[in-house]
Amino acid sequence: LTGVVYFIIVVGIMMLIGVYRIASFDFDGLTQLAQFCFFLTIAVGEEVMFRGILFRMIDVRWNTWIALIVSTLVFGFVHIVNPGATWWSAIAIALESGLLLGAAYKYSGTLWLPIGIHWAWNYTQGNVFGFAVSGNDFGVSIITPHIEGQELLTGGIFGAEAYIIAVVVGVLFACYYIKKLCLK
Repeated sequence: LTGVVYFIIVVGIMMLIGVYRIASFDFDGLTQLAQFCFFLTIAVGEEVMFRGILFRMIDVRWNTWIALIVSTLVFGFVHIVNPGATWWSAIAIALESGLLLGAAYKYSGTLWLPIGIHWAWNYTQGNVFGFAVSGNDFGVSIITPHIEGQELLTGGIFGAEAYIIAVVVGVLFACYYIKKLCLK
């Protein structure tokens, strides 16, 4: 639910400021099912690597805050090799999703929460709202959008993850989990 709500908020703000509008709808159930499964594979692989291995090893050796910072930065900067990536998009991914997914993992104590957020996030932005996902355009979405405006307001060819408001929303979601973690 967090990943879906996250992108509904992001797209809602984009619609309010006039940089995103719906051009058409198209639903191909088989293609959507294939993409749904594809993004599950991506989420599981990345979460096992970045939270299940990297975060956990640093957390055990040093502490949670160092693990959160290091895994957040590594996660963001690994995305610099993606199509259309810039230093800004890498920083944006680090702040909005690296931080959120690390905090969700530590709070829940299980990989299932960050896997679910990551999976829903990627599928919703790419296959529901029609954005490139971390620079990768999968070309098949339920909504065909018309997106125009400054790159900082749209994310440009990298996708909505490089949109300044997406970063703010992601950091707010991360703060929610960090606050819950601190109250544990």
